[in-house]
Amino acid sequence: MRQWGNGAMGHEGATVTVVRIGLAALLVLGTLSVPASAQTDPVAEARRLAVAGQRPAAIRLLDARLTAVATDTDARTLRGLIHAWDGRYAEARTDLAMVLATMPTHFDALTALARVELWDGHPDRSEALTVRGLQAHSQSADLMEIRALALEQLGRYGEARDQIDAALRLDRSRDTARRIRRRLVERLPAWFAALTYRADRFDDGRAGWSEGQVSLSRRSGAGTIGLRAYGARRFGLSDYQLELEAYPHLAAGTYMYLAAAYAPDARLYPDRRGAADLYQSLGRGWEVAAGIRRMEFASSVQIYTGALSKYRGDWLLTARAWVNPDRDSDSVTLNFGARHYAGDGESYWGVTYARGTYRDDVRQVAEITRLFSNAGTFELQRRMGRTYWGGSASLSREERGPGDAFLQATFSVTGRVRF
Repeated sequence: MRQWGNGAMGHEGATVTVVRIGLAALLVLGTLSVPASAQTDPVAEARRLAVAGQRPAAIRLLDARLTAVATDTDARTLRGLIHAWDGRYAEARTDLAMVLATMPTHFDALTALARVELWDGHPDRSEALTVRGLQAHSQSADLMEIRALALEQLGRYGEARDQIDAALRLDRSRDTARRIRRRLVERLPAWFAALTYRADRFDDGRAGWSEGQVSLSRRSGAGTIGLRAYGARRFGLSDYQLELEAYPHLAAGTYMYLAAAYAPDARLYPDRRGAADLYQSLGRGWEVAAGIRRMEFASSVQIYTGALSKYRGDWLLTARAWVNPDRDSDSVTLNFGARHYAGDGESYWGVTYARGTYRDDVRQVAEITRLFSNAGTFELQRRMGRTYWGGSASLSREERGPGDAFLQATFSVTGRVRF
């Protein structure tokens, strides 16, 4: 979905994991700090139940306590923490904000609410809370780490790295902070050069196809922009195309994909191609996209696309639809994918299934003339220092005419370097 956007858009799955660990740590540390003689304390008992996984029972106990003593900030903070752990962000926000209204520098409430805002897709609110918290708790590595995550989601990678460095100066043993720092270094402004080769083979004896790509791109805080050149050979013909692509950041959680391409000979590629997608984070790991493709062949072709994605832990799940209203049949193509990211946030493997006319983004004549396709794809990318290596393999059953069905195997390999 995002060739140059994999490292730029936030790793929301990694953020969710950090938040879960942080909230659990608050609960566990609170439990360890309560002496055995205090087990009759309803807040201490509720904390014990929450840590033991009996969160509904803990909530009932805290509800009763707050009905009797509405000013118990410890009980209200703990209830906010448990609501956050259960994904009930509105309830968590209400409880924690009430605590901060009476005790603006309450450390546990500030830390918990900053995590909630980060988890719920509001990094700007989270960052503001951490700034406020650090004014009162200037030596808190926890607040520094949360602020670094918020700044990362806001695209302010240099500031995020400085903040995580400050946290590590206070506590060198923070493994999570070291992982965040490695990821942030990869997101700072840089140039990338890439080379891709793709080969298509068929089971009916027809000659194979091949395509090469070379690209140069620049990543900055405003997004990514790059130039890509394609060259293809098929049907005894050769052709090339030049394309300018960009992924500009518009706001926190909002960015675009823009592309414009031109093929002087237009034998295999469209004479002109334009593309635009708008991506919007919905919070809780959800992202939605809508866009359009327009290609000038002998006649104009216009295709609409939409996607819904979900970051869940280390997984990215995506469903995308392509709609060509001018086709007489099979005007809708569906594409389903699952991608699993490694700890660095950039290495991954994934699988995709496509059913319909288009297996992927539409760039060539062959994708317009295909009648129907069922295709499965496996993809892989690994980062090794400043280099990235990857590839894909797919098998599809293609139809390009009545009774003309055959198997097509497609292989690609890509190398990319950051400098």
